[in-house]
Amino acid sequence: MKDLVRLRGDLPTISRYHANIDPNADHDLAALLVDRALALAGRHAGELAGRWRRLHPDWEHVIDACLAAHMLERDDAQDPAIGAFLGPAIGDGLGRYRIVEALGRGSGGATYEAADRAVGGRVAVKLIVVGDGRAEDTLAEAGWARRVMSEAVARVLDAGAMDPVLARTLCGLDQAVFIVQEYVDALPLHVWKAAHPDASPEAHAGIVEAVRRAVDACHAAGVAHGDLSPANVLVDADGRTRLVDFGRARGTSQASEGRPGESDHDRVEQLAAWLCDDAPAHGRAPRVVRGRLAAVGAIVAAAASTTWFLGGPSLSRGSIATPSPAATAAGPSLEVASTEPSRWLQSMLRDGLPAGGDPSLVQRQADAWSALAQDRGRAKGPVADVELCASVSALACGERARSMLHANRAIMAYGSSESATPTRSADIARLVANLARFFAPGGE
Repeated sequence: MKDLVRLRGDLPTISRYHANIDPNADHDLAALLVDRALALAGRHAGELAGRWRRLHPDWEHVIDACLAAHMLERDDAQDPAIGAFLGPAIGDGLGRYRIVEALGRGSGGATYEAADRAVGGRVAVKLIVVGDGRAEDTLAEAGWARRVMSEAVARVLDAGAMDPVLARTLCGLDQAVFIVQEYVDALPLHVWKAAHPDASPEAHAGIVEAVRRAVDACHAAGVAHGDLSPANVLVDADGRTRLVDFGRARGTSQASEGRPGESDHDRVEQLAAWLCDDAPAHGRAPRVVRGRLAAVGAIVAAAASTTWFLGGPSLSRGSIATPSPAATAAGPSLEVASTEPSRWLQSMLRDGLPAGGDPSLVQRQADAWSALAQDRGRAKGPVADVELCASVSALACGERARSMLHANRAIMAYGSSESATPTRSADIARLVANLARFFAPGGE
C-alpha cells in the first residue's frame, strides 16, 4: 500500500468506477467511494459534490447523503487556531490577521484563511514549526519569495515569528513562523482533476504550462519553491492556474544541492506525467477491473492515493524502493534480465517454490523483477509479462502491496495494444491481484 500511495495521486472518482458500480444495487459500495473522495477533498467537498451531481445525476442520492454526513463530521471549532490573531498589533491591540478557517495541512505546516483587519479582504496564512536557528532563515526565504512577480504565482505578502506562547498553543512547540500569502479562491489540482474527469488535453496542457511559467518566475527571482505538488497548484472556475505555498522555499543556489529528482523542474515533469500522460491508463480501469471484490480493492487503493501529493518532494514518484538487478546480491536474481518471462512464470506457477529452497533466492528474484519492470517502463518497452512476473514473485514473498501494484500494472498493459492475445495472461494477472488483496496474507 505504501508503494501504491507513492505512485498514485488521484482521488477515487465516480467516472472511474461507474462501469462496475450501480448506485442503487450497490449502494454501500457507491457510498464508500463517494465518502472517501469527499473526505480527501476536505473543505472543497461541496464543490466536488456539486460537480459530480451534474456529471452523474443517477448518483445524486448517494452524493447528497455522503455530503451531509461529511458536513456534520467537520468541526473547525476543535482547531485552536480558529479565531487566533497573528502579526503586528493594530488599533485594538490585537494582531492584524484573524484566522477564520482551515484550508489544509501538508508536510510543511497548516494553512488557514484569515481576515486582514488592516486593509480588509482575505489572505492565506501558513503556520510553520521551525527548529533552533531556523526562524531567521525561514523569514529570509519568505523575503526572497516576496520578490516573485507573476500572474501564475500567489504573492507572498508578509511573514513573521510567532510569540512562543501562541506558537505552543497553535503548533505545539515554542518556535514557529507564519507566512501570509495572497488568497486564491480555487481548487487544489488533485481535487480539480477529480471534479473534471472530462477535461480536455488542452486544459491539462494549459495548467502544466502555467506551472512552468510560475517556476520560471520563481527561479528568475532566485527562489526555488521546494514543495511543488498538486496540493500547491490551484485552478479557479475560469481555469486560471496559480502556484501557492512558499513554506519550504529556498534560494536557488541552496536548493541545487538537493537529491536528484527533487528539483522544481523535476517535480513539474512528474506533475505533467500524472495530469496528462496517465489519463488514458486511468480511463481504462473500469473496463479491465471486474467484479465487486476487485472494485472494493481498487477503491481503497485509490482512496489512499492523495497522500503522495500532500506529502511533498520527500516521496519519490515513479519508482519502487527496490534495488536494480545489478545492485542485488549475487545469485540467480542477477539472471532475471536475460530470463524469458513466460518461461519463468510457467515454471513458478507449475512447480511453485523449491522444497527446502533458500527463501532469500525468491526475495532477490522478486527485487530483480521489480527493478526490471521499472527499467522497462522508463524505456517505454514491453512491460506486461515482466510486471506479471514481478507480481507473482512478490506474492511468493508475502509482499501483498507490491504484488497488487505490479498485477494492476500488468492488467493495464495487457488491456492496451501491447499484446495481440492478452486474454490468458490478463486473467492470470487478475487472479494474482485478487489473491494479493484478499486471500494470501502470508504469501501462501
